[in-house]
Amino acid sequence: MSLEPIEAIRALILEAIEPLPPRPAPLAEAAGRTAARDYRATSALPPFSNSAMDGYALRSRDTAGAATGAPAVLSVTAEIPAGGAAGPALGRGEAAAIMTGAPLPPGADAVVPVEEVETGTWSRSGRVGILSPVPEGAWVRKAGSALLPGTLIIPKGRLLRPQEIAILAALGIAEIEVYPRPRAALISTGDELTETGRAPEEGKIRDCNRALLRALVEGAGGVAVDCGIAGDRPHALEERLERAAGTDLILTSGGISAGARDEVVPHLRRWGADIRRYRIRMRPGKPFAYGFIRGRPIFCLPGNPVSVYVSFLQFVRPVLLRLQGRPPEEPPEATGTMGADFACAEDRVFFVTARVAETPGGPELFPTGPQSSGDLFSLVSAQGLIRVEPGTATLKRGDRVRFIPLA
Repeated sequence: MSLEPIEAIRALILEAIEPLPPRPAPLAEAAGRTAARDYRATSALPPFSNSAMDGYALRSRDTAGAATGAPAVLSVTAEIPAGGAAGPALGRGEAAAIMTGAPLPPGADAVVPVEEVETGTWSRSGRVGILSPVPEGAWVRKAGSALLPGTLIIPKGRLLRPQEIAILAALGIAEIEVYPRPRAALISTGDELTETGRAPEEGKIRDCNRALLRALVEGAGGVAVDCGIAGDRPHALEERLERAAGTDLILTSGGISAGARDEVVPHLRRWGADIRRYRIRMRPGKPFAYGFIRGRPIFCLPGNPVSVYVSFLQFVRPVLLRLQGRPPEEPPEATGTMGADFACAEDRVFFVTARVAETPGGPELFPTGPQSSGDLFSLVSAQGLIRVEPGTATLKRGDRVRFIPLA
């Protein structure tokens, strides 16, 4: 079986994936979801002209010629609190004490901050001294200056961050149509596995792949559904598949290499799965299988945790994004320089776990040591995955390299 390019398999997978049907959600539950349609402003922001400072609302022309020692003295005829009505219109020589966010009274076209006025002896008679000319529009937030009705505020496909939630709330939009979070069933295979909270018997190890995949799925906006360990027995795998009912995709780990007991794919085919096994031009993560079972996509990942991590980034995460109506981008890459020599002759794309040191000249990358796909601590120690192209014999200190930053 030939080795398949990463990008070709990713594209093949994504051709068959469509976003999940959108549904309405209360605004309080929409953060982290994706907008399923365009949203436009239903009103102006701010909805009325208001003061940007605590101070005095006034007519700017009444302050012409004002100066220290010869202030323009205005009569304070009203006090306007935030949340109050605008009050009566200002006449010639009049001002209104005003709080931040309070509506501007009719006739006013500017505000002077309270720190920039002189009350002096006039304050006893309800007057205020303005020490310099106040330009029209000073410290005024005009109605619609931030947003006009009909303005596109959230395009379809936009991830709803806290700031999008806030502007929807400000516009009175209490419900929004979003794509649901995809539910991903997690199944580990292998008789050698035991649950995390148990002491492993002789020859067994604790399963870490479901914990890893849960964090990866949730980090990509999905919901993980833990269906447990199936071991290497067909009936146990079938039981776990029954637990996966109602999910949007299934992720298995282990049992897809060339070993005598790597029977996951044949078992799935017997139960009606349309699934194909691949050998990816990638280290770690060469063994991989993908297809559909009972109308849902199923990804069969390798058993070693570093292989699971890299395979998820390359193939599963883009699918989770597309199911949520988001662009299924490739893992983001950056560039840096090697901080040490590294021998890496491979016929596959080699993702090397590396520490990333920030320097004045940019990121420097240092491989974390032995690059075993079962060495989970090498991944814990890494802040990046160096991408080494096939046929590269050695990376030298100072060579420019591409890498995937690990958040």
